[in-house]
Amino acid sequence: MRRGIEARTGRTFRRRIASEEWYLWDNYGYVESGTIHIYAQAADRRMCRRQEDRYWVAYWRHFVSDDNGSTWRDEGPAICPRDDPDVYDAYTIWSGSVLLRDDGTKMAAYTGLAAGRLALQSIAIAVSDDGYRFQRVSQGRPLLSAELDYDELRAAGYYLGPRETLGDIEREADGTFLCLRDPFLFVDADATIHLFFGAKAAPDGVVVRAVGHAVFVDGQQMTAVQVLPPQLVPDGDEFNQLELPNVFRRNASYYLVVSATNLAYIGQPDLRAQKTVRIYRSNQLDGGWQPYGNDGRHIILGPESQLYGLNIIDDPSRTSNALTCRAFWVGESWLPPSLELRVGGDYPELICPDDLLEQGEC
Repeated sequence: MRRGIEARTGRTFRRRIASEEWYLWDNYGYVESGTIHIYAQAADRRMCRRQEDRYWVAYWRHFVSDDNGSTWRDEGPAICPRDDPDVYDAYTIWSGSVLLRDDGTKMAAYTGLAAGRLALQSIAIAVSDDGYRFQRVSQGRPLLSAELDYDELRAAGYYLGPRETLGDIEREADGTFLCLRDPFLFVDADATIHLFFGAKAAPDGVVVRAVGHAVFVDGQQMTAVQVLPPQLVPDGDEFNQLELPNVFRRNASYYLVVSATNLAYIGQPDLRAQKTVRIYRSNQLDGGWQPYGNDGRHIILGPESQLYGLNIIDDPSRTSNALTCRAFWVGESWLPPSLELRVGGDYPELICPDDLLEQGEC
């Protein structure tokens, strides 16, 4: 086991997932046969001089609940950096998503960072039969790479800075910070597997935040995608980083949930950054996103809540307008209970567990 990555402990947590050993933040997952599987960004506290150092020693840690989130069991690391310094995910593992497929296999999309440049991001795929042990689909090449797919991404309308400074946070010439991360898997009614991700675009030569979009060429092989143009949101000028895009469909509408932040520099303390979670709606999957709710009601989490990183939990059995979702506490190191997002009306409703409401924490 790599230094700083603790093996499975078997410990059980009551509602909240908290430990003095780890920092925990973005968390996502799926439900199968009533069991909730959560994968959280995790980092060993001993590896971090300050909390913001966690990004550079991150991996996926697996937690399971058999009682609808009343208790959680630690199942240890799920996806970790590899020891080979020359591969695309040797440095650290960032966020993504896990899709429960019809045949029972689990398809994970994750962000891998390469050694040498702190924030050189790639998007990769791993699969699992049981949700506990994942195997990378490709050992040698990621699904999408800022370096290898540079020309294709630029031709499709994505913004990437100069090749020589990609992922180099000390030498980035334009200060926009590379954004090719947080892949989210979505299967539409026609069985096409879509990939959405945090990205940037440059319409009219101006760099803006965007939702990346691609479709898998072969959903069985899972090794190639067709890159589609980036998608914009109408209030994207209010933030400079778009993270953790989640897409789902209810009735005739598609919904897009994003975490949005104004980041002055990579490693800025979370409590000093302006963080919100926003939801949009469209009748098509290739764009046309509009705020879901008038008068700013589409901002479902603001800085005052100190909750961020909202992710929808994939549950094929749940087709109602109420969806289970997960977030994390900004500036803290533990994970709160699940929230419930309700859609279908004139505006969204985010329902907080009673115990957090009583404590004034939601």
